[in-house]
Amino acid sequence: MKKLLIALLLIATSVSATDWAGHNGTVILSFEADSVVRVADVESVKGMGVLVDVYATLTDISELSYNKSRILTCGGYELQLQFEGSEGKIISQSLPKEAQLNVAKEDGRCMVGLFPDLSLSKGAQLVHWQVLLPEGAKNIRFSLDPEGLFSTDRVEGCAENNPVMLWVGGQDAKHHGLIFASSCAPAYLNWDGEPELELIRGTMDSIETGLFTIED
Repeated sequence: MKKLLIALLLIATSVSATDWAGHNGTVILSFEADSVVRVADVESVKGMGVLVDVYATLTDISELSYNKSRILTCGGYELQLQFEGSEGKIISQSLPKEAQLNVAKEDGRCMVGLFPDLSLSKGAQLVHWQVLLPEGAKNIRFSLDPEGLFSTDRVEGCAENNPVMLWVGGQDAKHHGLIFASSCAPAYLNWDGEPELELIRGTMDSIETGLFTIED
């Protein structure tokens, strides 16, 4: 029953059951799992191409409370990887052990329901992709594609705030009716010159919605 509820909330089939909760947190794209490496050079393997690992980690969650309970967990999320500058192929996609279902079927796209909830207190790795690019691939930019979000037009107040990814509050804390967005920290592979490391994000922070209080 919990998994079914999370799935229904994730795809926002009932707008009346959800609240747009604004932007909270950042998804960092990195070429290493345990540290932030947003700019890297990876050599080609002759006859195969450039094989690169890309990790998406949700972090920097604001210290907010909802109904006297702190926002610390995630019950599901939506995002889609995109890369610009070269053709390529996503050859694998690994999700956390808490992922009970992924409704999306397209390569690089995730509409994930979690059980148990995923802790966000120290950041949480959402996806690990392996991407194969042609030999000699250069100036590749990895980011998140807002066109891959199913729920944007199904949650009142969401679309006009231009989210690049979405996540649902935790079920156990009774935050599962809250639909958040996060910003995206893009990553750059075999890049010439200085890349643009600024965050990609929409508008309206969570605290501006009036739903939350700031933790003391």
